[in-house]
Amino acid sequence: MGSLNYYYRSKNRPKKPKFKFIKWINRVLLIVVIALATYFCQKNQQELDNTTPISSSSETKNSSSIAVSSSVIALKIDTTSLPQRKVVDIQKPSSPLNLYNQKDTVLAKHIRRILQQQKPFGAFILMVDAPSNEILAWGQRSDSALRSEPLWLTRSTFPAASIIKILTAATAMETRRYGINNEIPIIGRSNTLYLRQLRIPENYQGPKQTLMQAFALSSNPVMGIIGQHLGGNSLRRHARYLGFNQTIPFGLSPHGQSIFAPPDTGYAVAKCASGFTKANTI
Repeated sequence: MGSLNYYYRSKNRPKKPKFKFIKWINRVLLIVVIALATYFCQKNQQELDNTTPISSSSETKNSSSIAVSSSVIALKIDTTSLPQRKVVDIQKPSSPLNLYNQKDTVLAKHIRRILQQQKPFGAFILMVDAPSNEILAWGQRSDSALRSEPLWLTRSTFPAASIIKILTAATAMETRRYGINNEIPIIGRSNTLYLRQLRIPENYQGPKQTLMQAFALSSNPVMGIIGQHLGGNSLRRHARYLGFNQTIPFGLSPHGQSIFAPPDTGYAVAKCASGFTKANTI
C-alpha cells in the first residue's frame, strides 16, 4: 500500500521545465564570437596596410644603386641570439685523403658501406691496380669509427701470420721442389709447431698431407718442413718478388716496408715459413 501511495505522489509531482532552446543559445554565441574575431582581424590588417613604408638604399655596387623599400612591423629580432646554421660542403673535404679524392669513388663508397655494416674492431681494406700499382680505393675502421686518413697504410707492424704460407707455397712450386700433390708427413696438430713435429723418423708410416691440403688447412708443421727444405736464402729471394723487404712503388715511406727475414737454417726458418712468429710483418 505504501508503494502504491508513493507511485501516485510521484506521478502527480510537477515536472521540471526543459530548456530546449539552450542549444540555440550556444549556436548564437558561437556565431557572435566568429563575427568578432573576423572584425578584429580585418581591423588589424587595415592598420598594417596604412603603415608608411620605410625606404632604404643599398650600397653602390658597379657604379649603380638599387633602392629597396620594405614594410617595417614593430617587431625587432636579435639575429645574434638565433642558432647559426652549420653548412657542411661535402665537395670540399678537409682531408686530402678522403672518400671524394680517391681514384674510384664508387668502390670507396662500397668499402665504406661494408665497414659500416660489419663494424669490425679494426680493419683496413685496400684496392690496388696490379699492373700499375695505383691505389684505387681504401677504407679503415679503428676505435669504433671510420677514419678519414689511411693511418694504417704506412705501418708495417702487423703480424703477417699465415699470409706467409702463400710465400712458402709459391716458393716451393717456383723452385720445383714440391708440387701440389706431393705428400709431406704431418705429426701432431696443424695449428702447433714444435721441434718434434719437424723431426720425421725413418720409415715413417703416419698421416701425410699434400701441399694443396696443407695450404688449404693452414698446416704449420707441413709448411715448416717445406721451409726448412727450401732454406732461408731461397725464401728471402722469392719474398722480394712479392714485395717484401723493399719500398712499395706507390708513394709509401720507407718505414712502411713488409718485413720477412728468416735465417738460413734451423727452427727459426720453419717458424718464419709457417708464419708462427711475430717477426714477419706486413
